Amino acid sequence: MSEAPRFPLEAVAALFLERQHLRRPRAVSFSSRRLVRLAADTGGLQIDSINVIDRAHYLTVWSRFGVYDRRALDRLTYGRRQLFEYWAHAACFVATDHFPSWRRAMLDYHTRSRGWARWLRKNRATLASVERAIASGGPLGSADFAHRRRPGESGWWNWKPAAHALDYLWMSGRTLVHSRKNFQKRFDLAERLMPEALAAAPLTAEGFQRWHLRRSFHAMGAATEADLRMYLTFPRVGAGERRRWLRHLLDAGEVVPIHVEGPAGRESRATWYALADDLSALAAAGRRREAARGEAGDRSLGRAAAVECDDGFAPQAARGFGHQQHRAGGAMEEACAGDGGPSAPVGSAGRGGRVGSRQADGQSLQHSFRRCRQRLGSRRLRHDRALE
Repeated sequence: MSEAPRFPLEAVAALFLERQHLRRPRAVSFSSRRLVRLAADTGGLQIDSINVIDRAHYLTVWSRFGVYDRRALDRLTYGRRQLFEYWAHAACFVATDHFPSWRRAMLDYHTRSRGWARWLRKNRATLASVERAIASGGPLGSADFAHRRRPGESGWWNWKPAAHALDYLWMSGRTLVHSRKNFQKRFDLAERLMPEALAAAPLTAEGFQRWHLRRSFHAMGAATEADLRMYLTFPRVGAGERRRWLRHLLDAGEVVPIHVEGPAGRESRATWYALADDLSALAAAGRRREAARGEAGDRSLGRAAAVECDDGFAPQAARGFGHQQHRAGGAMEEACAGDGGPSAPVGSAGRGGRVGSRQADGQSLQHSFRRCRQRLGSRRLRHDRALE
């Protein structure tokens, strides 16, 4: 048996940045083709409600392409349907070409994935009623269904029955996201929104397992089992099942183990794997003089970009600062909210505006840094040179 190929850690980091479209951030302009390729290469663009500079997904696109019209992203998703919303890692914009693959996850969706089996058994009438309402009057969102809360009801996941039904219908592929109004999802029947994609044959269960792992490997370039567990996290599978999926690809020769060498030639203690088709890409990445640009998105070297706020998602009563971090090629995609919850948007592009104009970006980022510096103290703030 031949020895596993060896690659420096810098090569792994470089290929990761390339697959995440961060090798040369903002070096190419926005286009529909490039955006769809970004969504396909990464497995999906995460949608986030964090809104300090702007919604996080708009900033993710800016970090790759620079100044662009945010309405173009909305048109591609909700008008031309080149992207669609689904739960890939979290809620994501996913390339429509991947719909037949995710269709298998929709068809096989079961409530233990989100912990609502008991609710569904008790609320099948609600589910049927909501689906009928969408069929006759869609698109509809949660706000279109009345519900009187009982005293003491609150919390992110303490949803009204119709909201649970809407989520189940979406996750099982019976409805899709038609559009968003004030960031709230509005749903319509899948056959009305994407009839051509719906007509394509879904993958088999075995085919989906193979595709799912291959997409994760493609997005990262090389990965450990921990990376595979944390990347495309839906559908949830146990460690044993994921290892069986991986073993099938290893036995088929589609995935191979590799040795990864860190500083001074020290070999990583973790077991690394890569697609056999990506060995040449790893070798090419290792030959490049610049394996990475700054510290941006450097998963493999264990360094974080831009800003780190220590409070995280602590309970509000114990929180000094809200927190959400997205690694994005030197761009600060960080929300630092003041005491008492999220603050108003800082330097937002505004409804229907352009994201990333140089003056607005600079003022917004500088203001955000000043706010974070005042709250955190300069010793706890790391500044990425790409922001200057």
